[in-house]
Amino acid sequence: MQKVEKPEKTPLKGKSQRVYSSYLFKRIHYDFIGKRKIAFIISIVTAVVGLGSLIIKGGFDLGIDFRGGTLVELRFERPVQVDQIRETLRTVGLGDSIIQQFGSDREILIRVERGISGEDASAKVIEALRNGLKDDPFEVRRVESVGPQVGEELTRQAQLALLFAIAGMVLYLGWRFDSKPAISMIVISVATILLSSWGGISIPLLTSVALIAVLVACVWFDLRFAFAAIVALIHDVIVTIGMFSITNREVTLPVVAAILTLIGYSVNDTIVVFDRIRENLRLHYRTKPFEEILNDSINQTLSRTILTALTVFIVTLILYLRGGEVINGFAFAMLIGIITGTYSSIFVASPILVVWQNISKKKSYAPKR
Repeated sequence: MQKVEKPEKTPLKGKSQRVYSSYLFKRIHYDFIGKRKIAFIISIVTAVVGLGSLIIKGGFDLGIDFRGGTLVELRFERPVQVDQIRETLRTVGLGDSIIQQFGSDREILIRVERGISGEDASAKVIEALRNGLKDDPFEVRRVESVGPQVGEELTRQAQLALLFAIAGMVLYLGWRFDSKPAISMIVISVATILLSSWGGISIPLLTSVALIAVLVACVWFDLRFAFAAIVALIHDVIVTIGMFSITNREVTLPVVAAILTLIGYSVNDTIVVFDRIRENLRLHYRTKPFEEILNDSINQTLSRTILTALTVFIVTLILYLRGGEVINGFAFAMLIGIITGTYSSIFVASPILVVWQNISKKKSYAPKR
């Protein structure tokens, strides 16, 4: 009798391979939606505290990039006190300058307000310190000067950049979710961009009015997914800029670049969760409660959300701790934005869908195919 050899076992094609991350979150099933009231309270309190801090302090603490003036960075051979620097600068009439230690007690940042030309201000600072602190030599690490007119231009350009980024995200959301009724969102975004070219208009006011108009359009045309994503985006931006006010940090051009990056990151993270929710709604809307479908969807994307945010967070944390003073503000904004972006996609955007559903009282909540 001829012996028949058994074929070797080969893995099935198309069968997904299990990875460590799937085991990490396999048996975990959190009730995120059930904790939505606590999450809403945390978000509202954080946003109100941040906005309150901005109002009390009279706005942002703008850096040299926007205010204009001169910045001088020095590194001394021996530790030096801020009071010593200030008393020395009083001899040349610059005692009211902003003086800060950073990195170590040998590194000093001196910011001279606009009013004195950049070359004159930096030369006066360096000469005064060399004459007044002869026993403690120093090295000039950096000198930056921005005139008042350039500062105003940079301020408007930064505002326009934020406006265009937000308008671009709204355009994308309008196309991504229910594209036909979202024409109103697209019209508002395009009109806002066109109006921004008018030199006499206030960009922050225009941005605020446009966002309110978009949210009203979302409510009117029942664009619940777009509405939730935009609210989460606004939440992330408010919390991030609020933290800068609370921690007394300056807003500079690198910080604006970080906020622009976070606008895209926040929307992307929210859309990943929403795509799973829409998919599960199509499959289970007749057999499962709405809240259970949302909870399942969040838990199914939890490993992707956490692990992706963690990799970016680790790199940004290293940048924050070891990157130096120049990009410290950028790294700080990224850290806050990554945390709030991940948080809002789970605890802000998705629960808003539940609130919307409870208010609308509709029996069918499956999205259109």
